[in-house]
Amino acid sequence: MNPICTYYAIRKKGTYLFLPECARGSTHTEPVDCTVQRMRTFLTRKAANQALRYWVKGRWTNRTGTDDDFFGNPITVVTGIQCEPVPERDIKDMEVVPVYLRLNQSDML
Repeated sequence: MNPICTYYAIRKKGTYLFLPECARGSTHTEPVDCTVQRMRTFLTRKAANQALRYWVKGRWTNRTGTDDDFFGNPITVVTGIQCEPVPERDIKDMEVVPVYLRLNQSDML
């Protein structure tokens, strides 16, 4: 039976540890068991590889400052981004793997 859809996930080689799904701040996460937390999936291999490259570089955060809005009220604004390196992260330890979605014949009735 052919897959209905193919997604991609980032896995620590030789394990069932995947980068987890999160609302934001995915570079602040570490690989976890996919039975404990849902793995983050990507629609394309290219998107997964790009996420992996950013994750390996470190934890990305926004630098913020204050400014005034149109009426002179203070507001918080993003002034840039910064990366805190995580030396123990190595791209050689990680891989992008396909995740297949299949339906059983009984599910199609």
